[in-house]
Amino acid sequence: MLFVVTSSPESFLPPEFTCSLRINYPAEELQIRHWENILRDSDQDNNQILDLVDRYPMHLREIDLVARQAKVAAMLDNKAGSSLTLDEIYKAIRRIRKETAIPVLFGEKGSER
Repeated sequence: MLFVVTSSPESFLPPEFTCSLRINYPAEELQIRHWENILRDSDQDNNQILDLVDRYPMHLREIDLVARQAKVAAMLDNKAGSSLTLDEIYKAIRRIRKETAIPVLFGEKGSER
């Protein structure tokens, strides 16, 4: 049986798990270049993108997901003609991370154990 958990339990593994596999994020430089490519039409400077990578390290596919979600939200807010902003990116990250903060395997936040 194989369980895939999207975020690891604090610092311990339950006895049911015999091993874990940590998948590290790509190098910061690669993440920064990817964000720069996505935000190339906006007026964001390198310090703002560096702060984004420091606060929210992600895999490249996660960055693509966040960018798509931010674009959809901007279109729904009738901002389709404007370029993507960091504010929209941060809103998308907060929505995505809130939804996936606690894996189903470990129950819902505030549930009785």
